[in-house]
Amino acid sequence: MLNVNQFHSAIRSGIAKTSLYKVDLPYIAETGISTSGLNLMCRSATLPGRQIMTAERMIGLKYEKVANSFAIDDVSMTFYLTNDYEAKRYFDTWSGLSVDPVTYELNYKYGPNGYAKDVVITQLNKKSEPVYICRLKDAFPTTVNAIEFSSNEGNVVELNVQLSYTDWTGEWISTSLI
Repeated sequence: MLNVNQFHSAIRSGIAKTSLYKVDLPYIAETGISTSGLNLMCRSATLPGRQIMTAERMIGLKYEKVANSFAIDDVSMTFYLTNDYEAKRYFDTWSGLSVDPVTYELNYKYGPNGYAKDVVITQLNKKSEPVYICRLKDAFPTTVNAIEFSSNEGNVVELNVQLSYTDWTGEWISTSLI
């Protein structure tokens, strides 16, 4: 039976809202674009997950699954486009750092001119204070999706991108600070 007092106590810090987040994109010198404005244009973002991969192992007379690795999915983000198409220019330029769109030459992932950069996604509480911080290590855009136009008036142009990364870390902010 539901105990209202226990439920109230369990949600004392509040229920997390999907609309309370921020994205911190890395500065890419080749674009010359300040990411502070670009970060505000992020309409949606996904936090990464982690899947534990298993293998069957015989222990005694029975098979048992044991962990042997993990897999991570890419992260998707959607940005509103302004009339100067800054977000499109930013992600086209960043993705062009991995494979040059003119010469088709591959570049190095790491190093001073590398294309791998950290991206931070932060869940906020209703006071706009951080609750959870996720750092995508060595991220880079692997897909900059096509933009579809339509004759419907009033639709906003959006850009969806997909980021791959080496790994991610999560940091929980103490609830006593909330």
